[in-house]
Amino acid sequence: MSEPLDEGNILYTFHFYEPFEFTHQGAPWVGEPVRSVAGVRYPAAVDTRQYITSKIAAAAEWAKRHGVAVWAGEFGAYPAVAPPADRLLWLRDVRDTLERYGIGWAVWSYDESLGLDRQRDPDSGRITIDWPSARALGLRTPEGLA
Repeated sequence: MSEPLDEGNILYTFHFYEPFEFTHQGAPWVGEPVRSVAGVRYPAAVDTRQYITSKIAAAAEWAKRHGVAVWAGEFGAYPAVAPPADRLLWLRDVRDTLERYGIGWAVWSYDESLGLDRQRDPDSGRITIDWPSARALGLRTPEGLA
């Protein structure tokens, strides 16, 4: 990790996509071999949650050691080929861990598939959100929506 700037009023941010083989499996914009991978499970091993915790804890410790604030400016997992239940569990685990360490967050993204996957129907203009993802992120969802 880098050293903080000798300036005040700065928020340090990081992106969190670990383990990358899970979060980006099958994504057409990444290189091989991850682009061709599908069905990677989460947690892939007993220590995957511990790995996520250790990475986020390191960011929190860095912030504490330097007396600065950190923020997870992006996190998410590509849903096209990841097992859906595993993706939701990963979203919840990352969000829970960030919050446990007092780190604010923003999911990537509102309009794209890694986060809430907001869609606009081209005919009706109706907007839909992936409500299971919203719940995994601890967001309030309308009653009765799947």
